[in-house]
Amino acid sequence: MNEPRRVPTGLGERLDVFDRATVAIAAERSLPRLLQRIVDAAREVTGAQYGALGVAGEAGELWEFITAGITDEERVRLGPLPRGHGLLGMILRGTEAVRSPRIDQHPLSYGFPPHHPAMTSFLGAPILLRGRNLGNLYLTNKHDAEEFSAEDERLVQVLAAHAAVAIDSARLYEQTSETLAQRVRELASANQQLQRLTSLVISAQEEERRRISRELHDETAQALTSVLVRMRLLARQAPSDALREGLLEVLALTSETLDGVRRMAVDLRPRTLDDLGLVPALESYAREFGERWTITVHVRVQGESGRLPRDRELIVYRVVQEALANVAKHAGATRAEVDLRAERGHLVVTVRDDGRGFNVAETLDAHERGLGLFGMHERAQLAGGYLDLRSAPGAGATVTLVLPLRDDENGR
Repeated sequence: MNEPRRVPTGLGERLDVFDRATVAIAAERSLPRLLQRIVDAAREVTGAQYGALGVAGEAGELWEFITAGITDEERVRLGPLPRGHGLLGMILRGTEAVRSPRIDQHPLSYGFPPHHPAMTSFLGAPILLRGRNLGNLYLTNKHDAEEFSAEDERLVQVLAAHAAVAIDSARLYEQTSETLAQRVRELASANQQLQRLTSLVISAQEEERRRISRELHDETAQALTSVLVRMRLLARQAPSDALREGLLEVLALTSETLDGVRRMAVDLRPRTLDDLGLVPALESYAREFGERWTITVHVRVQGESGRLPRDRELIVYRVVQEALANVAKHAGATRAEVDLRAERGHLVVTVRDDGRGFNVAETLDAHERGLGLFGMHERAQLAGGYLDLRSAPGAGATVTLVLPLRDDENGR
């Protein structure tokens, strides 16, 4: 059993002990340790042999009980928490402190359970906050005195007020944390739903792109090709030079339209991507892009260049396509590079240009380029990857896409 500390004698010494205790209490962040400090401080400043602090639940029952002056073994032998009967119950439900020289002689004494230490003098105070009783703080067996003094009572009431603030703050924090956690769970669920919907929208969009691309290639382009063949024959058989020139002009216009249809089909969904894979599709797109915009584009692959999952190949192709489209429209560049490399289970794709560069924050806020970059980010995130954009005025731009090579690389 713990021996009582030396009892502070003079008022100045008691106040010094009390001040040190309140400073230590104010510095404590853990509620259990803080309440233990309060019990220990109350026991020390009053010279009590035993101390205890009970925290009441919503129904008034004790759900936490902190002791001082008894060993862990003695605490275990005491059994369940006090039920809040008798004198302790009166303090737990009341608003006034109670002092008694003999606890066993108090009218509301309920007796002690087996193995309970012998107790004589008693001082108990409710833990009150804005009229609510949050628990009780009590002490027994004042050292070198028959009963606790009125000064002891005032000091214990101040410590009980500290406990009230601590308990209320802990409950508020717990409620706020639970509310926040619930909100986080709701947002996470909403985000998952949004990702599923976004994935469905992108999948539907890609399927529609594929359908339109095949129709342009297999129907529109074939029809225009047939028109070109017939017009060439008609131009050769034209009975006059004027008619021949007119047919040749229409022939040239039809040929340009056919080229445009084919480019549109490739932009929508290149057959090369589905049939041959990512690298041939990017190399083909780089050549066509360079011819269209007079910007030299080099595609470089480091490591193995085998087929990737179709969703990964499509994401990479769309990101490179959007990045190069931005280069053509905004960068004023003469050269661009597309690098692909495998690195620690991830595919790293980098698109660089030697253009005029830009302010990244302002560009992300701009509607036209902001939507394109947003789509690139969305595609990367849906596959468990991320997109990084870096640029500065006069320094060109670098777009980096990082994707896990397989779904299980990201734990999905």
